[in-house]
Amino acid sequence: MRDDAADRAPRMAGRRARVFVSVAALSVLTLALYYPTLGHGFLNYDDNVYVTENPQVKQGLSGESLQWAFTKPQSGNYHPLTLLSHMLDVELSGLDPAGHHRTNLLLHLANVLLLFGVLTRYTGRTGLALVVASLFAVHPLNVQSVAWIAERKNLLSTTFWFLALLAYAGYASRTSLARYLAVLGLMVLGLASKPMVVTFPLVLLLLDAAERRGWTAFHRPESPSWLRLTLEKTPMLAASLACGLLTMQAQSAHGAMQAIDAYPFGVRLANAASAGLWYLERAAFPFGLSAFYPHPGPHVETLRVIAGLVIVVGVTVLVLWKARSVPFVSTGWLWYLVTLAPVIGIVQVGSQAYADRYTYLPFVGIFLAGAAAVAAWLDRRSSTALWRSAGALACLVVLALSLIARSGLAHWKSSVTLFRRAVEVTTANHVAHGNLAMAYVADGRMGDALEHFRTAVEIAPQLASPQMNLANALTITGARDEARRHYERAMQIDPEDPRIPANLGLNLLDDGQPGAALELFERAMRLDPDLPGTRQAMGRALLRLGRADEAAAMLEEAVRENPRSAQAHARLGAALAATGAVDEAIKHLDQALALTDDPAMTAWIEHRLRALRATAR
Repeated sequence: MRDDAADRAPRMAGRRARVFVSVAALSVLTLALYYPTLGHGFLNYDDNVYVTENPQVKQGLSGESLQWAFTKPQSGNYHPLTLLSHMLDVELSGLDPAGHHRTNLLLHLANVLLLFGVLTRYTGRTGLALVVASLFAVHPLNVQSVAWIAERKNLLSTTFWFLALLAYAGYASRTSLARYLAVLGLMVLGLASKPMVVTFPLVLLLLDAAERRGWTAFHRPESPSWLRLTLEKTPMLAASLACGLLTMQAQSAHGAMQAIDAYPFGVRLANAASAGLWYLERAAFPFGLSAFYPHPGPHVETLRVIAGLVIVVGVTVLVLWKARSVPFVSTGWLWYLVTLAPVIGIVQVGSQAYADRYTYLPFVGIFLAGAAAVAAWLDRRSSTALWRSAGALACLVVLALSLIARSGLAHWKSSVTLFRRAVEVTTANHVAHGNLAMAYVADGRMGDALEHFRTAVEIAPQLASPQMNLANALTITGARDEARRHYERAMQIDPEDPRIPANLGLNLLDDGQPGAALELFERAMRLDPDLPGTRQAMGRALLRLGRADEAAAMLEEAVRENPRSAQAHARLGAALAATGAVDEAIKHLDQALALTDDPAMTAWIEHRLRALRATAR
């Protein structure tokens, strides 16, 4: 016994040393690849929706914002924990994008290390875990999840996924109610970050199968039946079902599921088969990546559909046939299929054909299956030279993927670089042209912006958003009559979009037609009472119509809606001054002055304050 203990001590010390070196290597690899994101800015693609133009998130953590996060879906999703993480970033870093990117980077690093821990716990093989975690750390398709602030939900939900897997390993080794509740609680936190976690109970059943075959580095003290194992997952399946229903309701209310009607089931099924092939191609050859890939609609290539079905079915049959002789290959492949299922496009959300971010969790299964197959092949040959050659090859693959990822990372520096790249590598991409145009507007390049807005309209004349965006740009350039024609066309296409009448109302208000503008603002408010900025616009129209009391009441609501808005306070101050409430007007103008950093607004507020204080004296 003493000899066994003496032998075991060096082995344990050697294992701890390998784990330490692996953790250090993974940390250096991840941080070295992604540290340039700390110099990147916010994007005009959902970063504005989640952070920079979101009045609740910009408040930081407050009682009001906390209540909003848990009661209001955002962008068609219910993910309150993700919203809280954005609010925490605002508390810590304000609107400095470096702080928000830092959180994404640290979450990805945490996920890399957690994945290493999960695979070490389940497989007992440090080398296998290191290879899979390295591929996960640097694969170019993961750049979108890390470099895009709006994809915080992907990173955060995966963190809770991996933590729940570690908790489940502890529960399976020694069952108890407390350990089970820990697994369930971590899964629910993942669901509150992103609905992608709905497949977690099914993946646990895959890992149960691996444990029953004796593949895992731990074993249950008893051998529960499949019925018991399934019943054990029932509360988790119920949580997944509730989250799925809530998400579908939120997506439907947001309009993100309109593509279900736009694309018949046969089209969606064909694109799903083609997407399955696309993901496998990009796993091995991650080139030509884009922020957005337009849906081909009924024009999916038949050969790609057939190839996708044949490859997926063929590989599934093969890995199941060889499952008992090749540990974790079938587990990895089925992990990939199960976790990709919610986003493969059978239930179409949005107008993309596929997306890099959808592979963040599923590709773990691909990496595991591939690494496990190579490890099993090497185990049967027991050749030190082959093991060393495989290790060197793995290092070269990780290095090559790192270089490709670093090249792709540069495109995420700004909206201009991101969507200019998307226009280069895709065709008929109205989203890329539209967002590139909006980036040019922000840079003051109105000529370039109009060119790309018009291209977006030509590509998708049946959609309302490109028409509205072109109209917004034309309004800025002073072409209000042409802009109104596009607003009216947009309203014909989508009469339920509140942004269109709101923007047309602003066009008319600036053109000296406050009465017509007010009617449009009221329509927008009926469609969406929470549409940001509409109350301010209504207050301006009411004030121009000489209805100062109504304007002040409406602008007070606007200030309550967004207490950090300098414009809301300034306009409320102007309305109160018109009602004769000079002291209250001065108070709100002072607040506006403290909140703004715009020189033109500062000069206007100071002028009004001087006039009001002279009147008060």
